[in-house]
Amino acid sequence: MKVSAAVRLASHQRKELERLCRNPGSKPRKTQGQVLPFVPTPAILRPMSCPLRIEFPGAFYHVTSCGDRHEPIFEDDSDPAALLGVLEKGMQRFDVQVLAYYQMGNHDHFVLHTRRANLSMLMRHLNGVYT
Repeated sequence: MKVSAAVRLASHQRKELERLCRNPGSKPRKTQGQVLPFVPTPAILRPMSCPLRIEFPGAFYHVTSCGDRHEPIFEDDSDPAALLGVLEKGMQRFDVQVLAYYQMGNHDHFVLHTRRANLSMLMRHLNGVYT
């Protein structure tokens, strides 16, 4: 499902979309007598490995990456710095600002500001190149 990059979702709309993505068989709730216009019918929802990521210019995101079965993502002390090096190149390439980050042995957290609607491209670059 594609959502226009210009669409900014209200809190209740985002929660409803997340609820539908987690429970593909559920029906959309009515809001003020109307079904939310951007929510697909349950028949076309497919189980996903992660919830739908809505992207738009100027957005702020809290992003996490976790090791498979919560296994360590860093093998030695130089790996966290290598990940940050890949992130730095991605920041330049995709015009993203990192506001905060925290790295642990089996996962990491990033708070990002995207100037363009391109978070998925940054994450594909970060997780693909680092892996």
